[in-house]
Amino acid sequence: MNLLKKVIIISLLIPGFYFNLNIEKGFAENKQISFGGVSEGVMINNLEYDQTIGFGYATHTKMIYPENKITETKILYINTNDLSIKHELQLTSEPSQLKIHNNKLYIALPKEKKVVLANTVYDGKIIGEILLPNYSYGLEMGNGNLFYMDTNGALMAYDLQTKKIQSLGTYNQAKMVFNENTHTLYVGDITLNYKIHLTTLKDQGDYFIKKDVTEFDQLDSRWGEMVLDGHFLYVGRYQIDISGKPVINNTFRSQIVEAKGDLVITEDGDVLQTIAPYSEGKMNHFASKAKILEDGKVLVYSRIPPRTMYLYDSIDELIELDMEYFLDGYIANHDFNSNYIPPDISDHWAYETLDDFISANLLAGIKNGDGNVYVYPDKTITRAEFTALLVRALDLTKPNGTPKQFADVKQGDWYYNIVQIGSSYGFVSGH
Repeated sequence: MNLLKKVIIISLLIPGFYFNLNIEKGFAENKQISFGGVSEGVMINNLEYDQTIGFGYATHTKMIYPENKITETKILYINTNDLSIKHELQLTSEPSQLKIHNNKLYIALPKEKKVVLANTVYDGKIIGEILLPNYSYGLEMGNGNLFYMDTNGALMAYDLQTKKIQSLGTYNQAKMVFNENTHTLYVGDITLNYKIHLTTLKDQGDYFIKKDVTEFDQLDSRWGEMVLDGHFLYVGRYQIDISGKPVINNTFRSQIVEAKGDLVITEDGDVLQTIAPYSEGKMNHFASKAKILEDGKVLVYSRIPPRTMYLYDSIDELIELDMEYFLDGYIANHDFNSNYIPPDISDHWAYETLDDFISANLLAGIKNGDGNVYVYPDKTITRAEFTALLVRALDLTKPNGTPKQFADVKQGDWYYNIVQIGSSYGFVSGH
């Protein structure tokens, strides 16, 4: 099925400016790869994505002789443009984890106590291996180190250059993710009273500084990925703001499997836009693994039989505006600009819509001399106010290239930056 596009054009001509805003929403039939049902003993255990070449990588294990527990394991090289498997690389045992680091695939083989390396650009061979003395599970890369867990539950750091190994403490069922910007390893493990305990280990070169960050309830008997995106860390059902004192949000209904930018994908197929306009959509498939791609596509693997990988051509297909979830949940937890009701809208016929706009921080209002904020809902909207609505609705925070200059828009005007942003994106012009 060809990609169908619904284009909404808003065109407004007023003195000094005209606006021409194209909002495009894509609807596409899902492409998919099927990996077989339960009887075939097929499983995808890992999913990674390399944005530089547009390829996805998955570890694919198939039981070929069930009576002898003999499996066949491969690394699949998946072209994310058409969801085709372009290459397969044979492995000698079943991998536990797969990571991309410096244009190489690091593939953990715990049964052989080693990590093997392959190129992200397929050449049909294993290009190296790292032998580890006591390897159990886990794999993370960062700042020249390979991090893993040994059979005694100790977190180990293997220096890729010197090949020295140091212990970073003992943890229980640990998950970990490395922040390259701050050279910090985040480690989450389960405490004796079944809470998730979060620890940071800051890499100082020859040693690590350990710091306990926070502790919170575990909502499930298991917990999936740890995902770090910007200053948010996602653990289980939790979103943790790590930019300062940790702020914990647990409004998510199931395990978080992927987060990128303002989008969060959960295991039961929720796709949540976590900044204005705070929308929520639903996939048709359970998401065991997911990757948000650079071109707006979403790669999803569902472990539910028939065990299939799906490619959504547009994230817009998944996002359907639903303010209620975020007004009741996310915004309340994050103390957004939603704690006032302007006195001039309470009895207005458009109260609900205006209230939604205020709660989503799209409509700011004007503070009067009495200290109250008024919206003036029946007042004619100015070109600057309309531009502000568009810029906030599209979540644009800075100009895209060189903005236009207007004789009647001066620095110091409240709308100066708003017009700068709008003109740089081409939906504000002067005449």
